[in-house]
Formats: sequence, structure tokens, C-alpha cells
Amino acid sequence: MAAAAKKNKPIAGATELRPKAIDDCIASLDKVQSIGQQDNVTPDEALAVIDDACRMQEGLRRSLDELRQDQLKDSSPFQMPGQTDAPATEEEIAQSVSQPRVARGFTWSDSKKVLKSALGLLVIAYIGWQPVQRLFQVSSVEAVVNSHLITLRSPIEGTIARQLDNLSVGGDVAGKTTLFTIENPRSEYPRIDDLRRRIGAISDDLLVDAKRLVEAEALFTQMSRIAREFRDARMEQLQANIAAQRSEIAASRAKLMQLDARLKRQFSLFSTNVVPQAKIDEVQRDQRVASLEVTTLERRIKVAQIELKALKSGMFVGDNYNDIPYSAQQSYSLRQKVTDLKAKIFSNDRQTARLRVELAEEEKQALRLARADIVLPRRSRVWEVLTAQGEQVTRGQELIRLVDCSLPVVTAAVTETVYNSLSIGAPASFRYRQTGEDLPGTVVQLTGVASAAANLAIMPNALTKESYRVMVKVPGLASKANCAIGQTGRVIFRESEKVIRTAGVP
Repeated sequence: MAAAAKKNKPIAGATELRPKAIDDCIASLDKVQSIGQQDNVTPDEALAVIDDACRMQEGLRRSLDELRQDQLKDSSPFQMPGQTDAPATEEEIAQSVSQPRVARGFTWSDSKKVLKSALGLLVIAYIGWQPVQRLFQVSSVEAVVNSHLITLRSPIEGTIARQLDNLSVGGDVAGKTTLFTIENPRSEYPRIDDLRRRIGAISDDLLVDAKRLVEAEALFTQMSRIAREFRDARMEQLQANIAAQRSEIAASRAKLMQLDARLKRQFSLFSTNVVPQAKIDEVQRDQRVASLEVTTLERRIKVAQIELKALKSGMFVGDNYNDIPYSAQQSYSLRQKVTDLKAKIFSNDRQTARLRVELAEEEKQALRLARADIVLPRRSRVWEVLTAQGEQVTRGQELIRLVDCSLPVVTAAVTETVYNSLSIGAPASFRYRQTGEDLPGTVVQLTGVASAAANLAIMPNALTKESYRVMVKVPGLASKANCAIGQTGRVIFRESEKVIRTAGVP
């Protein structure tokens, strides 16, 4: 009975040691976990947590040593199993010496305690590694998903006649969507009015010239017919004169032959003194006159032939005119007038066509100035609406700003040391703060402390923890269903597969 009571008796001090050790372990684990979840943990705090974990481990080790020593005391040769707490007598001591010593082994309860302690140490090491890891990375920097802004301006002056329904900040708008319709009913177009007046005046001139051309062509036809008839008649007249003169020449030559025969008879009679010398002289005179008449007629025929030849070639040769008759002169004048009218009409037609082209261009320009549709080029998210329906706007005024969801980038603020180690094209990865997903990227811009592009949704100067800015292109962000503009994370700069620097908020 005494031995059983001794076996079930708790070890002295174990009841006080166990709750204190467990409470210290749990408190240290909670503190390590809370420190590991903090974003602004400092190296001093992380070292303090590790120091507490080490002290807790040392305390657990000492507690286990004390428990083991107490167990060894329970199996001491100076105390028999089942012995009470009363002082041992000499007989009991002698009996314990004569009996063989029974050593107590390492029980299952002790193994369980050691296993729990080892698991606790592993948990502490795993959770504590997160703040320790940050000691080897750059802290107090920022990284945010960013994108370029699309600013749509008014191309004309006018009034917002129509606006897209449900156009509000944060809404996604598909590409090729008409956001606004601007109309300007009070626009003036003096150039269009001037072109229309010129076209009207030229059209009136064309009508008058066309009427004149018809009359001139009719008169030209008539005068051409008269000149042609006159030429034909003159040719017939000349041909008849030539024929008559040839007949007269034949008659004169016959008369000349008759005079020659008469002269011979007179010479015969004169030789016989029948006729006087006066008769012979008379016949000779008539013979010379007849010969001259033949010569005259031949020359007249030659003149008529010359006029006929000129008439056939279109040249009129006469005593009452220089080169052509009046009808031919009128015909030539009318021909020149018809030619001039045709040239003028052709020129006016060309000028009218050119003015109509200019008028069409001016009307298109006027239509563009009178009404304009503001169309979104591609899918975007509304960032800021700067106008409303019915508002009067001027040319070039900003109407709306949108975020280009198809080309997101990451803007990060880094320290000077990290900035000097980077280069364009360096590999990097972006890690979301909430999900922890890593997306590969590339460094595309190193602006340092200089002013970056002003058309970003989130200006780089909003990252105030560090003054050196870096822009990283992350193609994986464009494949996301929703625009992640404004979400924070961490940018890890890599060299091959080795992490060399980190920037961002975890």
C-alpha cells in the first residue's frame, strides 16, 4: 500500500513548474506570430522576439532537467519503493542496501513532453523566420499597381448634348463606346457662304454663255452656208467666163485668119493696080487689131484661172474685197466667238467642280465643328468625370480621365542602395499583399528622384517612404479579370534565380 501511494504521488515542484512553462511558451508563440504579421517590424523588435524564444527554449530545457533529476531521486538506493516520507530506520537502510537497486526508465509520459517541446520549438523557428528574413531585405518602401491615364478632351466648342448612361467613377467601359456627344448650334461658317455665292455666280454665267453659244453656232452655220454658196457660185461664174473668153479667142483667131486671106488678095490686086495702097493698109490694121484681141482674151482667161485656183483653196480674189467676202468674214468671226464661248464654259465648269469639292470639304469640317462624338479607344475604367450633361465646354477642355486596364504597371519606391543596383530590363516579380501570388515582370523605367510621367493614375510622388522610384512592367496584371489599379504589394528584384533586393509592402 505504501509503495502504491508513493508511485501515484506527484513529483515535488512539477505542479508549479508545468503551468508556468506552458504559459511562457504560449505567450512567446503569440508574440512571435503577431510580430511576424506586422508590416513595419524593425530589426530590434525581431531580435527581441528571437531572444525571448531562445530564453524560453533554455527555460524548457532546465525544466526537463529538473524533472529528470527528480525521477532519479525517486529511484535512489537510500529510499525503497513504497517508502513513506518518514525518516528511514537503520533496519530499512540495511534492507535497501542488501536488496538490488531498481532503476526507473524514461517513461512514455516523458517522451510525450519532449516531443511537444520539440514541436513548439519548430513552430517558433518557422514563425520567427519571417521577421528574420526581412532583416536581409529592404524595408520601409512601397509598391502599388499603376497604369496610364487616358484623358479625353473636347475637339470643339459646344454643349454636352448626350452622356453615356451610368457613367460613374470606377465603372468599366468597353472599347469603341460613345461617352459624350457635343453639339454647337451657334457655329458660323463664312467660308461656306462665300463658296456657295461663287458657285451660284459661275452657274449663272454658264447659263448665259450656253445660250450665247447656241445663238453663235446657229449664226455661224448660216454664214458658213452663205459663204459656201457664194464660193460655189463664184467658181461657176469664173468657169463660165473662162469658157466665154475662150470662145471669143476662137472667134478672134478665125477673124484673124480671114484677114490674113484678105490681105493676100489685096496684095494680088495691088500688083495689078486694081486696088490702091489704102486698102492694103486697112486690112493690115484690122489684122493687128484682131491679133491684139486674141492676146487680150488669153490674158483675161489667165486672170480668171488664177481667181478660180485661189477660190478652190479658200482664197477669194476680186475687185470688191481684199481676200474674202463679207459672208466669209462673218463666218470666221462667228467661229472665233463659238471657240471662245466653249473655252469659257469649260473653264467655268472646271472652276465650279473645284469649288464644289472645296464646299464639300468645308461642309464636312463644319459638321465636325457642329457635332462631335467622344469615343473611347479601348476598354478602360473611369477614373474621374470632369463634366456633366448640358454643360458648356470649350475646345481642348478635359472631359473625362480613364485608366487603361490593358497596360498596367507597378510603381515602386526603393532606397538609394537598391536603386543603384538596378538596370533597365532587370528581372523582377510582383507579389500581392493579400493573396501572395507572384507575377513575373521586368524593370522598364528608372526615374530616381526626378519627376516621372504625369499621366499615371497614381502619381509616383504619392510614394513618400522612399524618394527613388522604379517602374516595373508586369504582363500578368493585364490578364486579370478586374483592374488591380491601386492594390499594394511587394516588388522583388531578382538576378537569375537569386533574390538580390526587395522593395514593397508585404
